[in-house]
Amino acid sequence: MLQLINIEKKYTTGDLTQAALNGVSLNLRDSEFVAILGPSGSGKTTLLNIIGGLDRYDSGELIINGISTRRYTDRDWDSYRNHTVGFVFQSYNLIPHQTVLANVELALTISGVSGAERRRRAAEALRQVGLGDQLHKRPTEMSGGQMQRVAIARALVNNPDILLADEPTGALDSETSIQVMELLKDVAKDRLVVMVTHNPELAEQYANRIVRLRDGAITDDTRPFEPDDTKLAPPIHKNMGRSSMSWLTSLALSFNNLRTKKARTLLTAFAGSIGIIGIALIISLSTGVNAYIADMERSTLSEYPLQILSSGVDITSFLSSGSSGGTTATGLPTDEDGKKDTSGGAEGMVSVRQLITKMVSGLTSNDLTSLKKYLDSDESTIADDATSIEYSYSVSPQIYRQDADGSVHQVNPDSTLSMLGLGSSGSGSTSVTTSLMNSVGSNTSVFYQLPANSDLYKSQYEVKAGRWPEKPTECVAVLSKYGTVTDYALYSMGLRDSAELDKMIQQFAQNQNVDVPSDFRTYSYDELMGLKFKLVNSADTYVYDDTYGIWKSKADDKDYMKQLVENGEDITIVGIVQPDYTASASMLTSGIAYPASLTEKVMKDAADSDIVKQQMADPATNVLTGESFGKAESLRDFDLTSLFSIDTDALKNAFSFDAGALDFDLNGAFDLSSGSFDLSSLIDFSDLSLDIDELPDIDLSDAFAELDLSVSPEALQDLVQKVFKDYKKYIIGNGILNFKKWSFSAYLKSEQFQKLMAESMKDLVDPDKLQGQLSSALQTTIQTVMETYSDQITEVLKSQLDAAIQKGIVTFQDQIQSQLKTAIQQNIGKLSSQMENAIKIDASAFKKAIQLNMTASELTELMRSTLRSSSATYEANLTAFGYADEASPTPDQDLSEGLRQQSRHSGKAGCLQRRDVCKG
Repeated sequence: MLQLINIEKKYTTGDLTQAALNGVSLNLRDSEFVAILGPSGSGKTTLLNIIGGLDRYDSGELIINGISTRRYTDRDWDSYRNHTVGFVFQSYNLIPHQTVLANVELALTISGVSGAERRRRAAEALRQVGLGDQLHKRPTEMSGGQMQRVAIARALVNNPDILLADEPTGALDSETSIQVMELLKDVAKDRLVVMVTHNPELAEQYANRIVRLRDGAITDDTRPFEPDDTKLAPPIHKNMGRSSMSWLTSLALSFNNLRTKKARTLLTAFAGSIGIIGIALIISLSTGVNAYIADMERSTLSEYPLQILSSGVDITSFLSSGSSGGTTATGLPTDEDGKKDTSGGAEGMVSVRQLITKMVSGLTSNDLTSLKKYLDSDESTIADDATSIEYSYSVSPQIYRQDADGSVHQVNPDSTLSMLGLGSSGSGSTSVTTSLMNSVGSNTSVFYQLPANSDLYKSQYEVKAGRWPEKPTECVAVLSKYGTVTDYALYSMGLRDSAELDKMIQQFAQNQNVDVPSDFRTYSYDELMGLKFKLVNSADTYVYDDTYGIWKSKADDKDYMKQLVENGEDITIVGIVQPDYTASASMLTSGIAYPASLTEKVMKDAADSDIVKQQMADPATNVLTGESFGKAESLRDFDLTSLFSIDTDALKNAFSFDAGALDFDLNGAFDLSSGSFDLSSLIDFSDLSLDIDELPDIDLSDAFAELDLSVSPEALQDLVQKVFKDYKKYIIGNGILNFKKWSFSAYLKSEQFQKLMAESMKDLVDPDKLQGQLSSALQTTIQTVMETYSDQITEVLKSQLDAAIQKGIVTFQDQIQSQLKTAIQQNIGKLSSQMENAIKIDASAFKKAIQLNMTASELTELMRSTLRSSSATYEANLTAFGYADEASPTPDQDLSEGLRQQSRHSGKAGCLQRRDVCKG
């Protein structure tokens, strides 16, 4: 039983609302033939569509066999139409390219019935409508009445409870209409048939119940039905079946549809292909252009990564340094409007331009350790906007080249220029040479590190030979876009003699004409492939000195380094790459590139070394000197007794005193020609002659032999301290790297040592003490001289001057003593300058008296370690040992170098490849 209770349906178009059904209530029996009549627009078709589930009612309720449809979904209505309702349309709605049997089977196909069962039931339905012998005809081969019979057979093949017919005879002639009506009347014997028609004669003749509608309401019902509500169960919500079709069936139907309509299929396919191809071309063009732009941006911006260095600078501080602080760019005061103020006494005054203060205030430092910790944490989202986040450390692998003759050359960091002595002692040659190399777009270092993320550069390069590095000890030769390498790289790789480069750089540094070689040639890939270098750990270049408890650098010990390089790991060139000609940019420079894993290996090996472990165990003490970091370096801080052994007796023998070098002249001290001693009354002076020149010379050697010239041990110790302090200055003055002038013997022969000894004599010998000894010795000598001269004069004049001498001897002696005293005082004043020549030092004996407790090379290493560690820090030591903390990135270039390298290539400092700009 079918019940319609207060069904309402309205159609709204803009502001117009049309009521199709107004509160229609109708009860239909399970088996009856109901004809619905009414003028056009009365709501007949709308009512039929609502009963068939083709349209939805706005309000009310439709109950079918006790099942409510109020909460039906689209899927529920599909099942209802497939299993409960059959449709017969005025226009037949048959598929013209299929047979009548296939048309009838279609309803069963949707229901998921098997193929054999479909054909059996479809054939039976066609026999019921009188078409059992026309199963394989097509609708186009049949009359209108026959097609309507096929439509009725299709509606009945699912054995529905309700058959709905919308103007089934509207397109048929009278005779055929009667045949169709007879068929519908026969069908209505065991099911409900609802027919909409405009032909009242046929309705009255064949239908057993006629319902008339007008303006959406029932105006007449010839056989109304009111069920007993007390016997009816409450309506329930229930699905009336399930419709399904297999994928195979769907494909078969689709293929059959295409096969039977070849022309339309071809035309449709052609038109569709044009549209599809056009859309595909547009999408491809758009995608290609976007990909090209993204690749261009990625390739270009890969050369300019976003870098974060340990130090930063505010560029605006430079721009504003000349105009801020109340001054113009020229340094003149400004008024409130920013114009030059020439009034108020400013004329003749010198203003200050804040340059260095602004610059220093613009410098900032970055905590890279905390930054890395944040970037590696889950809180950071920067990885979503960056292709790669990489970190650099102030660690560079120590790479050496071992030549066929056994010699070794450091190629990374490149030491070519430093080995030549360029740049030492303030030389500007290194900076000049470096500037020259940079000006031609090259770098003074052939080796460099590849970015850790290989996706950043692999697409930009073509592998010409071999492959990309896969191990830490493998590297790749990078050619320029023209397939070339620099001649500088040839020298580093050992393909040309390094002595040739050394000679050119020396000539360049000395402003001489450079002899440029002309025998350059091309090289095959095989000549570059397999070239080997040696990896040396920085920590291995230091050895522990048990005597002094410090670590000494052996980097300048050629034999040691030769053996160390011999035992080092091999680094091999395993590939040759060149920028792809299709690449818009290339981020690698020409040279030899090693993987980031090599740097990680160097850091790990350094962390496992003894010197690093000892330094990290005691961060306050420098393991190279044994002293605390920050302590001013001084030779007095060393225990010199452990460095030297001094033989004091031999040291005394190294000093000699030459009395003859003292010019103690007493000539004229006995000149009596102008004296006031009158002997005329005693003797005739014309008969007397006294030749002073015939008197014997005064011998002062005995007097000077008694002088005490001993030197105290304290004075000797101070002298040794001065000598070695002056020796340090001597080494620095001749260039720390000029090892040929480090000889201690050469120092003893230098003017610098002679000058030091001359200045130190006053500390060895006390002038006041010496003068006192000389005065005492000379007083005794004078007394002896006076006695000797008196005896000789007495003998000469004994016969004539006995009485006169007896009378005037005292006066004469006083006069002579006074003149001698004056002459002695004049000569003592010269002694201080004559002592330098009088005291002689035997350099050979001095050298033998001081014995070194180590060899010359050991002393050189110790002095070098001391000099190089004078301004060392804990961090600098760890860096020198090749150690770096992975959690603390430490870019090795300074700020200016870092800013310059941004325009060269990436892989320096902590850097972010920007995806927000270049998507790459």
